Amino acid sequence: MTPGRPLAKSLLGAAVVMLLATGCPGGAGEGKAVPTSPRAQTRVAGGTLNVLMHADFEHLDPARNYVAQGLDFGRLLYRSLTTYKSEPGGVGTDVVGDLATDAGTIGAGGTSWKFTLRPGLRYEDGTVIKAADVKYGVERAFDPELNEGPQYIQLLLANVPPGYQGPKKSGKSLSSIVVQGNTITFQLKRAVSDFNYATTEPTTVPVPRTRDTGVRYDDRVFSSGPYKIDRYERGKTLTLSRNVYWDRRTDPVRGAYPDTIVCSFGLDTATIDQRLIADSGPDKAAIELGTPLAPESIAQALSNAAVKSRSVRGLNGHLSYLAINTKKVPKLEVRQAINYAVNREAYRIARGGRTAGDYATTIMTPLLPGYHAYDLYKARPQGDPDKAKRLLQQAGVPLPLKLTVASSSIGMGVAQAVALQSALKRAGIDLEIQAVPPGVYYGTIGDVTKMPELAFSTWGPDWPSGSTVLPPQFDGRQIRAKGNTNLSQLNNPAINAEIDRISAIRDPKQQAPEWSKLDEQIMGLAPIVPLLYNAGIHVRGSKIRGAYLHAFYGEWDVVSLSVG
Repeated sequence: MTPGRPLAKSLLGAAVVMLLATGCPGGAGEGKAVPTSPRAQTRVAGGTLNVLMHADFEHLDPARNYVAQGLDFGRLLYRSLTTYKSEPGGVGTDVVGDLATDAGTIGAGGTSWKFTLRPGLRYEDGTVIKAADVKYGVERAFDPELNEGPQYIQLLLANVPPGYQGPKKSGKSLSSIVVQGNTITFQLKRAVSDFNYATTEPTTVPVPRTRDTGVRYDDRVFSSGPYKIDRYERGKTLTLSRNVYWDRRTDPVRGAYPDTIVCSFGLDTATIDQRLIADSGPDKAAIELGTPLAPESIAQALSNAAVKSRSVRGLNGHLSYLAINTKKVPKLEVRQAINYAVNREAYRIARGGRTAGDYATTIMTPLLPGYHAYDLYKARPQGDPDKAKRLLQQAGVPLPLKLTVASSSIGMGVAQAVALQSALKRAGIDLEIQAVPPGVYYGTIGDVTKMPELAFSTWGPDWPSGSTVLPPQFDGRQIRAKGNTNLSQLNNPAINAEIDRISAIRDPKQQAPEWSKLDEQIMGLAPIVPLLYNAGIHVRGSKIRGAYLHAFYGEWDVVSLSVG
């Protein structure tokens, strides 16, 4: 554990305590004691856990998995070198060994990290999980067809040949990942004191070379976790059953209580809400993933004491924002005008009102170390259309200015786009709405050729540090053709240089406030409009035990749930 991590833990823990106090069994009010904690509930083995979702996972291939509900759910199927504890509260951000015996050993002044695999690790067919499979899993993530996932390890590794595209396409292995028996050592370009947080990402999930099917691996990943895929009809259903070769004694995190897990895709949000509120039949053993209560369902749920006792609400550490494509909106005055024109109040109403979160004016969220509050564009929550018009006139653009925004094609995605359309209209901007199916949404806006002028998005830190917020979203050197997370396509030399300077600071306590200063510097270029520090209300079935929102994923901790 690196210096400063206890601060991150306490901040995240405070949010989760508030979150649990509003909706755990017993219906305690905010700030009051909760009679029944998830830790105290008796979990039982057996039964079927039902997962209700409006869209399929974008990706389950560990090299491509980079959306919160997919990362959360993926832990049922596979294991990484390290992982987060599965416990309620702030300890959920503590890193522990997963495949590895511990959280890793740092060496060579921070430029080397060594991990030793546990004995007794086996895939779903009974074959032994090898350190060489972890190395292969990292290397295949360099393939441009598979690179939608996290990029931290790829960018940090030393001696990567220019243009390297993974072992299949480049025909070679990386010298900076050294395997000796059951140990694996990563040699890095620079000192990184919290590299063991990067190894929690599915980039380090083992993949046997003989099982790698390229882009089709999404459809049938090979299990190293407690469950394996029995049936997968993309967009319809996914059924998991036990991996009989998974050994609980080798796994400090996963409970693996249900015998079977069934995901149902393609449900509209109203249907999910009503099924969970009604709590009937199989839905008594159901949860949702990625679908907190829709605005129209909130009053119904919270006015019912029984439903309220099965609900959880609170901030989750994520930021909802409007990305502005700086390649298609190159004039600073126009991007600033959009910041003034946006009506956050209408946006929040579209997302469900006050329960959806707090108004945001920064890129980093209040739960992160080093965060400081500021507001460069001092507009009311309703926006300042007159100021926006003056900036558009200064920019010399023809009015009305025509722009396009990408938004999800269902539920709140439609409502938020309409709210934005109305707000920008007041400032002299005609907005066309591009409705994108949720199952391909991030793949679409992450394609630099398909990203329109504007797009709604959400970002949560990969671990409690500004290093997992600002570089992946605003370092111009990280822009890639597909799987791009720098949605604004900002490539500013001064910003890039500042990222390098801050990254070189080895003490996280000293580093944290520098990220916050950079946050404000980036917002001076107006590449996004911060909208909300996200919150949501999640409801579970009455037979679900051990339920809490994980402090990192912001979703139900699926590896700890039982049915009974």
